[in-house]
Amino acid sequence: MPAVTELVISELLWLNYSSPEKPVYVYLNSIGSQTMDGQAVGFETEAYAILDTLNYIRPDIHTLVIGQAYGNAAMILASGKKGCRFSLPNARIMTAPPRLNRTFASASNIMIKANELEYNTQTYVDFLSNFTGRDAETVRKDVGRNRYFTPQQAIEYGLVDRIVQVKCFRCAAHMHVAHTMEPA
Repeated sequence: MPAVTELVISELLWLNYSSPEKPVYVYLNSIGSQTMDGQAVGFETEAYAILDTLNYIRPDIHTLVIGQAYGNAAMILASGKKGCRFSLPNARIMTAPPRLNRTFASASNIMIKANELEYNTQTYVDFLSNFTGRDAETVRKDVGRNRYFTPQQAIEYGLVDRIVQVKCFRCAAHMHVAHTMEPA
């Protein structure tokens, strides 16, 4: 995962210096830093490095979830510019607290990892609170366990702003097809 994080950060920095006046579009289809059974496959600090870079660069950030944005990916989705955070109609979004993989180290090392887990959880809560406009205590309670959102529920929670309706000419004969929503 660190190689992917480094690539994303370097691309963001390149876009910042090559076209600072143009928005950056971040497309997300990610399980975040955990597998579906809760095992860590990355580090929360990698997501925080991406968020720090998104905040550092000058362009506006537009985010769009395609498929899924779970855990840290949901946090990155919510970090986009207000009004420019989008979801496709059938995407799934899930907030999830940082987790600690099973460890068989000494008691002191387990305590160090537990302290780091608490720090990462509080950082996750602070970011989501800031991005959604909800108070930190409510967010902390809400992310105490995995919480799944439909795109409409994600709008209501403050994770995204709009659902982008996809034009489907093959489906037009079978259902009403909505027009693509343009940003206000």
